[in-house]
Parts: sequence; structure tokens; C-alpha cells
Amino acid sequence: MTNCTSLESLAFFDNSLTGSLPDSIGNLSSRLSYLSIGRNQLHGRIPSSNLLGLTSLDIERNDLEGPIPFSIGKLMKLQEIYLGANRLTHELPFSFGNLTVLDHLYLMPNDFHGNIPRSLSNCSNLLTLDVSRNNINGSIPPEIMSLSSISVSFSLAYNTFRGAIPSEVESLTNLVNLDLSHNRLSGSIPNSLSRLHNARKASPE
Repeated sequence: MTNCTSLESLAFFDNSLTGSLPDSIGNLSSRLSYLSIGRNQLHGRIPSSNLLGLTSLDIERNDLEGPIPFSIGKLMKLQEIYLGANRLTHELPFSFGNLTVLDHLYLMPNDFHGNIPRSLSNCSNLLTLDVSRNNINGSIPPEIMSLSSISVSFSLAYNTFRGAIPSEVESLTNLVNLDLSHNRLSGSIPNSLSRLHNARKASPE
């Protein structure tokens, strides 16, 4: 597949493919914009990538493990990332902050740990952020709560976040679904939560 220099779309999703992802998949074509190989039985690690034209990446519902490669930050045209339902580990890469046109980021469930990178606050077009059902800890960065672009869903549920809910939650004025449940948050519920007029579901407990 290394000679597929004109390839723009590649979809193998919803099959019974096994084995690991070949390293060559990260160098297929600079024109490749859509890569969907979710819902298979692939294992091993996510290879580093130079797919600079990629806008949509879907490898959810496999058996992948290890970290998200730091090189994902080079894929600056990415708008959608679906990595859920794998066995991915380590901390979320700081390089996520380079993905300034990212709309949707789904990372649940996996086994990520450490702090959520403050660099995500650079993703000013983000509509959905779901990192629920991991082992992410530390406090919720106020910078993330200030992402007023998030309007579809913001879920940090089923992690081990500690401390107070940042008052910056008031910035999420267009948000429909906020879920902070099943963490170790403490303190009072900020009054600013009442300003989320579009919220259909708010679960801060």
C-alpha cells in the first residue's frame, strides 16, 4: 500500500480484521483525508503518522494499546478523532493543542492516565470533548472549561478528577450535555452553572 500516493479515502471499518497496524499506513498518501478502520480486531500500537491531509481518523473499537503518538500533533487538518473502546494508555499528548481545527474528540473508554493537557484549550473549534471512562486525574484545567465553542457534549465522567469545578464553566453557554459525574470533585457547585441555558443534561456530581 506504500505506492498509493493518490489515495484520498480508506475505509475498512466493521470487519473482522486482525493483526497490527502496519507502520506504512502512516505514510500512505499526503492526499488521504479519511481513514476509518474502526470496529475490527486490530491490536498493537498506533504507528506514527505523516498523513498531513487527514481530516477524519477513526480507529475505535479495536484492541489497540500503548500511547497516542506525539506525531498526531502534525496532522493539523484533523477535524474528527475517534479512538474510543481500545486499551490505549499513557498521558494524552500535549501536541493535541496543535489541532486547532479539531471539531470532535472521542477518547472513551480507554486507560489513559495523568493530567488532561492544558494545550487542548488551543482547540478553539472543538464541539465535542469526551474523555470519559479513563483514569485521568488532577484538577480540571480552567482553560479547558473556557472553550466556549464546545456545544454538543463535554464529558469527563468516570475518571479521578479532584478539586473544585472551575467557575469558568460559565463560558460553555452553548453546551447541551455536560457530564462530570463519577469523579472525586469537591467544593460547591458554582453559581455560574445556571448560565448554561442550552444544557439538557448537566451531571456535576
